[in-house]
Amino acid sequence: MQSHVSFFRALLFLFAFSSGLLLSGKGFADSNTSRFPLRSTGVDADASGRASATLNETKSVFTVTVYKLASTTPYEVQVDGITQGTFTTDRKGYASVQFRAPKYGRYRLFDFEPRGKMISVLDSSGTVMLEGMFSAPDEFPGSTVTESASLTNQTLGSRAKASASYVRTSTGVETFSVSVSGHPAGAVSVVVNGQPAGDINVVKGLGALRLRRGTATIPSGYQALTFDPRVATVDILSGDVILFTGVMQARAFGANVDKRLKLLLPVTAVTEPPAGTAKAKWEVTEKARRKFSVEIEDAAEGAYVLSVGGVQRTVIQVVSVPGGGTEGSVEFSNGDDDGDELPLVFDVLGALISISQGGTVLFESTFDPATLSGIPTSEPQSRLEEDLASTGVDADASAEARYEVDDKGRHRFKLEVEDVAVGSYVARIGGVNRATIRAVDVGGAVEGEVEFRSVVERGKVLLNFDPRGQLIEIVDSTGVVLFSHLLGSGSAPGAGSGGGGGSPLPELWRVSLLAEAGVSGVASIAFERKFNGETKLKVEAKNLAAGSYDVSIGGMIRGTLNVTVSGGETEGELEFETEPDDSSELLLNFEVAGQPAVISLGGTVLFSRVLP
Repeated sequence: MQSHVSFFRALLFLFAFSSGLLLSGKGFADSNTSRFPLRSTGVDADASGRASATLNETKSVFTVTVYKLASTTPYEVQVDGITQGTFTTDRKGYASVQFRAPKYGRYRLFDFEPRGKMISVLDSSGTVMLEGMFSAPDEFPGSTVTESASLTNQTLGSRAKASASYVRTSTGVETFSVSVSGHPAGAVSVVVNGQPAGDINVVKGLGALRLRRGTATIPSGYQALTFDPRVATVDILSGDVILFTGVMQARAFGANVDKRLKLLLPVTAVTEPPAGTAKAKWEVTEKARRKFSVEIEDAAEGAYVLSVGGVQRTVIQVVSVPGGGTEGSVEFSNGDDDGDELPLVFDVLGALISISQGGTVLFESTFDPATLSGIPTSEPQSRLEEDLASTGVDADASAEARYEVDDKGRHRFKLEVEDVAVGSYVARIGGVNRATIRAVDVGGAVEGEVEFRSVVERGKVLLNFDPRGQLIEIVDSTGVVLFSHLLGSGSAPGAGSGGGGGSPLPELWRVSLLAEAGVSGVASIAFERKFNGETKLKVEAKNLAAGSYDVSIGGMIRGTLNVTVSGGETEGELEFETEPDDSSELLLNFEVAGQPAVISLGGTVLFSRVLP
């Protein structure tokens, strides 16, 4: 029955495209509905399975179902070699494990990207029983995909919309479409991974390019599809001007998009005198990357065992640091490009965190964000005052946070903004909108403030949460974040000098460079800026002739891209970092945003693009 439903959905999707229903621009919400078989590796010849997903920006579900494995036996599910969940089969060898974002009930948290990854089912000895690629060129026959991704309009003031979609039927027929709506009449061109894919003739505001393969003949209105568009950069151009850009991968909650969150909580010392200090930090970026880190300071040098949820996770080495003192740290992540972070394969929120040495527990706390809710209890007198980090959207603006506990144990929390535009702003704390800040003109200076107190007082907001250790954000009426700062991490660098300053928001993007006419191969540039301000830039090229290529950014040659033969193909990469780890990485000490990037050979431009 399920196969008939999937086929019927695919027919509806194709019918909508052929009739122009999806060209209205109203049906282009990012979404993915996929189903892929898992095949036996031969260890258990009768076993079979499938992986399926329904993904969108507000809710995502990923399910792995198995049949005819050994009865009442434990197994684990791995995605790209990382264990994401375990299950036990029933008496018939059947089981189904489901991941959801947002998580609720008995379901597991969906916080990984399955698309383009190998899905494996392993027994307790580590033997792979079932496996299959999920939405990738080498997926098994019978796989189905329906995916649509919106493209970002690059023209200020334009309300035109664009989208890319990919459909794969169970018989292997693939359709790739790029559509625009609300755009002026005329021809625009579609470029995929920097290479021309075809043109769109916009008539009465609507137009589409349709490509297909897997059929004996190409239907009227379609062109031949000669590449796999999944995860490719898609650009729509008018001449040399980029009108729309994006990636052919739907934004999916839990997989590649999420709500930003940042929590910093102490791990309490349980010995007397204290063995030092420890703290744990949990981060979730809008790109759905989750990171969990633990730091130990001012403790005796040596090895410390870190346990989370009653399970030993790793050992933290505490060493002496220049300038005096000791420290040690470890970081886990559900998506590490550098290989210097441990895989995050356990739940953190609500888990007991223990740090021990020689069998003696030295630090222990439950990592519970609920401790940051409720009216703060009486505590000794203290004061915290920090300048907030500007995102750079309004370079002249500044903001400040003050937290105070008076001599009677009462708590006060105040946020102030200056030199912003007149209007209303939202104070978002720990991902929750707590209050509105109204900025007004006072004698030629624009300023606004909001104050919270732990006791009810006229004109003040009740302080029924603790903002210390939480992410403080000031957001304008359009949803743009002007300030983003972890309270308790110290004043933002450069802030408080009247110029805003501060560390910018984390950022992650990747774009393909546009190939000149007749140039084959693919070139791309990836950019990443972390919460701590560390920035990386990577230039990559594939299927170019082996040789040395000049990489220019901002009109200056920044380095040489060496393309060599590897595994029967040619590829090369060049990395820049603000804090290079070794001689293979160059210093990133130049502006990237909005700069022209060029790859050339002997003075001849091969690829180019103005960076985001």
